[in-house]
Amino acid sequence: MNMVKRMRILFTPKFLFLNKFINSYSEDKIKLLDVGCGNKSPSITVSLFPKVEYFGLDKEEYNLTNEDKKILENKYFLVDLDNLSELDNALPNNYFDFIIMSHVIEHTRKGTEILEILSKKLKVGGIYIEFPSVKSISFPSMPGTLNFCDDSNHVRLYDIKEVANTLIKCEFKIIKAGTRRNYVNLILTPLKVIYHLIKYRQIYGSAFWDILGFAEFVYTVKIKDTQIRSKSNEQ
Repeated sequence: MNMVKRMRILFTPKFLFLNKFINSYSEDKIKLLDVGCGNKSPSITVSLFPKVEYFGLDKEEYNLTNEDKKILENKYFLVDLDNLSELDNALPNNYFDFIIMSHVIEHTRKGTEILEILSKKLKVGGIYIEFPSVKSISFPSMPGTLNFCDDSNHVRLYDIKEVANTLIKCEFKIIKAGTRRNYVNLILTPLKVIYHLIKYRQIYGSAFWDILGFAEFVYTVKIKDTQIRSKSNEQ
């Protein structure tokens, strides 16, 4: 893997955990479901992880290139997450190896029920979920979202305890959870501020996410999967 790709993974927490999972997984292909797959996520993810067979789910098409659409051909689920029956019927059970849900759950009112449905769609493997922290409600308002309410599409606050308990109930093991801080981004915060000023002529709130701990995350794997791996290691 070249240096540019390595840096992209280091800068992106969801990719760090996906990379760890892929390195520990023996299958030739990883069926990845990306819940909230806009902003060129398909092409970026596949370029970093050629082993991934990419599936996307979103409420509507958002900032997708022709390359993204080609990757998503016959692997794209247009679903309103809060329509639970539609979500359940759209996705096959026991099918995916890894699910990413990054900054999506806060846009839904039925997040715990959505996680319960998604847990059934995972064959083995893990779920990485990231969302604004409860304390973000007290942060100052900035363009690009620093306070939870800066984004008018945020409809509900979730916390680690609620998300983790839901996944534990669905027979997942919590591998790691806490404040999402990427220390590479943390060190480079002054440079990010300068970059924002030069490019946008204003500073966006995302420049301070890592310093202030704007987001929290939960990384979890199916208990059955950990048991299978444990047995194979003993052999």
